[in-house]
Amino acid sequence: MEKVQATLEEILTRFTAMDTSVKTVSEEVTSLRKQVEEFGDEMDHIKHRVHDTGKSTPSSSSALHQETTPPPADKGHGVPLLANNHPPLLGTPQQQPSGFHTAPSSPHEQDVRPTLHAQPDQEEYRPRQPRHDFPRFHGEMPLLWIDQCLTYFEMYRVPVHHWVSTATLYLDGLAAMWFQAYKRLHRRLTWDEFTGAVVTEFGHDEYDVQMTKLQQLRQTTSVNEYKAQFEECMYHLLSLDPTMSTRWFVSQFVFGLRDELRGPVRFQAPTSVTRAAALAKIQEEEVEHIRPRNRPAAPTKHPPQPVAGVVHRPALGRTELPHRQGNDDFNRERQIRDFRRANGLCFKCGDKYSKEHQCKRSGQLLTIEVGEFGEVLSDDAVVALDLLEETTIPATCYHLSVHALTGTEALETVRIRALVGNQVMLLLIDSGSTHTFVNKSFAERAGCTIQSVPTVLVKVANGQILSSDAQVQGLQWWTQGSTFVTYMRVLELGAYDAILGMDWLEQFSPMLCHWRQKTLTFNYLGKSITLQGVLSKPQESLQEMSVEQLNKWISGNEVWSMAMIDPIQQTTKSVPNIVQSDMQSLLEEYHDVFYQPTTLPPHRVLDHSISLEPGAHPTNSRPCRYSPLQKDEIERQVSEMLDRGVIQTSMSPFA
Repeated sequence: MEKVQATLEEILTRFTAMDTSVKTVSEEVTSLRKQVEEFGDEMDHIKHRVHDTGKSTPSSSSALHQETTPPPADKGHGVPLLANNHPPLLGTPQQQPSGFHTAPSSPHEQDVRPTLHAQPDQEEYRPRQPRHDFPRFHGEMPLLWIDQCLTYFEMYRVPVHHWVSTATLYLDGLAAMWFQAYKRLHRRLTWDEFTGAVVTEFGHDEYDVQMTKLQQLRQTTSVNEYKAQFEECMYHLLSLDPTMSTRWFVSQFVFGLRDELRGPVRFQAPTSVTRAAALAKIQEEEVEHIRPRNRPAAPTKHPPQPVAGVVHRPALGRTELPHRQGNDDFNRERQIRDFRRANGLCFKCGDKYSKEHQCKRSGQLLTIEVGEFGEVLSDDAVVALDLLEETTIPATCYHLSVHALTGTEALETVRIRALVGNQVMLLLIDSGSTHTFVNKSFAERAGCTIQSVPTVLVKVANGQILSSDAQVQGLQWWTQGSTFVTYMRVLELGAYDAILGMDWLEQFSPMLCHWRQKTLTFNYLGKSITLQGVLSKPQESLQEMSVEQLNKWISGNEVWSMAMIDPIQQTTKSVPNIVQSDMQSLLEEYHDVFYQPTTLPPHRVLDHSISLEPGAHPTNSRPCRYSPLQKDEIERQVSEMLDRGVIQTSMSPFA
């Protein structure tokens, strides 16, 4: 026990000594910090003095000698000592080593004070860097964040072995949670391994997302806002792939402009996005000038001052009406005008509009005089007059070739197989159609997002008029190794799932088309691609297939038409139907059984009837709507049953 107690006392003594040493070291560190701060202040002071003396050049060698002599130490400042009375680890400004010199702050000092230059093997004095926050990473745009990290490391001279640990301290949100799980499986990461993992996790689809966003971008506001959104996507893509073609960006920018701006800008053939945006802005201003504006209200005409002895009678027809009535009348006129335009009617007279249409002439009111001094028109009345003075603009009408509707193939068309998700899509590239359309049934099958838009008329080459009131903003489809994103109008088509019209062909012009071999060659995303159309195959013999295979093709939209084929049977010589004599006599005996009944069946013990509850009321429901074929069949059957007496005319509400 005595040995144990002695050992414990020895351990306690050692701990006490260690505690004393730790306190001593802490005091020394505190003193050292103060010395470093004083050293920094003295360095700043020396720098300012050197800068001030550099401005005033000495006039003599004595002045130069006096200038180069270091100033005496202040009496109030002694040599600082540590807590243990040891000399400081760093020399104070008054006790700098003989080899320490400050770097010149101006070229002038290099000429007059050569003795202050630093030694060749020492680094020059560098001013303090401004404080900058380290960039934080939330999981978006990893390449930009990595570039900012490298800039920070270079500016503050962070050692390479501290790069990963420094960067991981500034991961937030999803990025921080990902790295917490990632570092459990990967220890001692290098900077290249760390950045590669970050790009793989958060930047694998960055290019595709930005490309899709750029291709779906359309102008909905002003040109400046559209240009800002477009350039944001463009510069993001260029940072990922600097080899992208400038011509492609220009054509995509022009394609996203509004209809009234796209044509004039394309006619000018701009060579850069900045040039195209400037032309679009000029055209936008011209369109704004052409549009009718509200006329300013006429200045109020003040009546003349009354003359003494003359009594003026009040003006007739100056009864003030509520302001609400003018607004209601104007809104009603605008609604009627919009409805007539949407349905292809003349918004003035309401008749069917055509190029040869002329409104029926009605009586004209030439002059209106209200009161003694006239009446000042309200703003609503002025706007209504402007609407009446507008020239009639025909409704927008698209065109569709007859091949696209009937499902046939012509020389100037190319059929292409594509994929939308897991659905096979049959595309028809048709130069006879003005716009691009997608079949409504296919859009619903593929799960596309359908948006409602103003109705447009689609005129088919055979004279038929169709209407389209929906669109798919950006339909992404893949074919032959290339992915496209196309704006399509929704329309009820025939055999084809989608039609690529002239708007799609113009977007990728110029292109080389070989209509006989069914190939199209054009530049896409900076490289030349060739699309091979479906070639007509010779008629092959039919082969049997299983039901499972047929269901698989139907679910993948690979069956575009079905037909029922009956086998051709060889005609044989007809043999007269000889009925046995006993059977024939039986049929003749009961021939009345096979007659078509023309009257009600005879009364029986239990006759069919529908008994109503006392006080029952008939239901109030809208009449059923049938197609013309169903309506004709119902009327035919009702007429026959009335003639046979099976039913009778009834005025009951329950009939």
